Amino acid sequence: MKRHVTSSLWFLGFVALAACSAEDVTSAHRSARSAAPEVSVAPGRAAPSTPATSASPLAPRDIVRDATIHLRARRPQVVVDAARRWIEARGGFVDASNTVGTGALVSSHATFRVATGQYADALHHLRGLGDVLEVSERGEDVTAQRADADARLVAKRQLEARLLALTNHVGSVAELIQVENELGRVRADIESMEATQRGLEGRIAYATIRLDVDAPDRPMVASAESPTSTFRNAARQGHRFAIGTLAATIALITATSPFWTACAIVWLLRRWSSRRLAHV
Repeated sequence: MKRHVTSSLWFLGFVALAACSAEDVTSAHRSARSAAPEVSVAPGRAAPSTPATSASPLAPRDIVRDATIHLRARRPQVVVDAARRWIEARGGFVDASNTVGTGALVSSHATFRVATGQYADALHHLRGLGDVLEVSERGEDVTAQRADADARLVAKRQLEARLLALTNHVGSVAELIQVENELGRVRADIESMEATQRGLEGRIAYATIRLDVDAPDRPMVASAESPTSTFRNAARQGHRFAIGTLAATIALITATSPFWTACAIVWLLRRWSSRRLAHV
C-alpha cells in the first residue's frame, strides 16, 4: 500500500512537471521576443550585431490583407466572370459569389482569394473593369500572433513527447489510464492549434478581395448632356412620379373607404329624418 501511494505521488509530480515545463517554454519564448536587451554604444563606435532572437524592424512581417472594390457597369455578371477568369489564371480562386436583382437593378458580388504576390496586380486589374465607386483596403500585422501560435504548438508537442515517454514507466493500470487521458487532451489541443495555424497561414498567403458590381439605376442614354437625352430622362422621372402618385391616391381612397361610407350613411339618415319631421 505504501509503495502504491509513493508511486502515485511520483507519477502526479512527473505530470505536473511536464505541464510546467511546457508553459515555461512558451513564456520564455514570449519574453525573449518582447524584451530585447538595451545596449549602450560609445560615440564613434559601431553598434554590436543584433542577436538572431531579437525582433528587427526590417524583418519580413506577416500581413493579412483584404480589400473591397465597388464598381458600376452595364453587365455586372459579365464583369464578375471576367474577374474570375483573371484570378483563376494566376492561381487564385473564388471563395463565394452571387447575383441579385433583375434588369437595371441587378448587382453581382464575389469574394476572391489571390496570392499575396499578385495582390497589387489584382487590385489594379479589377479597378479597370468598370466605373470605380469605392475602394477600401486593410492590412493586419499578425507576426506576433503567428509567433505565439508557433511557440504554444512547440510546447504542446514537447508535453506530448513527455507523456508518451511516461507511459513506459507507470506502475499501475490506474496511472496508465490517467496518462492516456492527459495524452488525449494534449493531442486534441495540438489538432486545434494546427487547424488554427493552417487558417492563419492561409490568410497570410492569400489576400481577400471582395468585388461588388452594380448596374446603373436606369439604362444609360447616349449623349447624356444633349437636350434630347435630358428631356428623355426627365420624362422617365415624371412618368414614374405620376404613377407613384396615382397608386398612392388609390391606396388612400381604398383604405379610407369604410369611413367615408359610414359618413354618407349617417348623412342620408339625418336628411331623411329631417324631411319626416318637416312633414309632421
